Amino acid sequence: MAEYVNIGDLDTKIAVWAIAQGRGSEGQNTRTRTKHSEVFARVERTADDGVSDDNYESGTTVSVLMYKIQAMTTRWQLEIDGVPYEITSIRPLSRISPFCEVSARTIQK
Repeated sequence: MAEYVNIGDLDTKIAVWAIAQGRGSEGQNTRTRTKHSEVFARVERTADDGVSDDNYESGTTVSVLMYKIQAMTTRWQLEIDGVPYEITSIRPLSRISPFCEVSARTIQK
């Protein structure tokens, strides 16, 4: 993606979910999912198909251009059109740009 961004391209509303990890009363790992915000973004989808462990699997990888959220980490999740995605990488366009490119893939259930 180029450093120049036309904000008119940010036409898809997505939800950004913060994931907090902790410990339960018996020492088990817990995850708390909290909606951080709803933002407008440019979403580019790529379908992935393949065989893994002798099973045919398909999923979707997305590249999302959005405004930076300072606290966002790769533990967070995105929800686009009701489908949850796990964030795989966050790349700022430049040090001074207010935008970043987020790569994510569908969460396998």
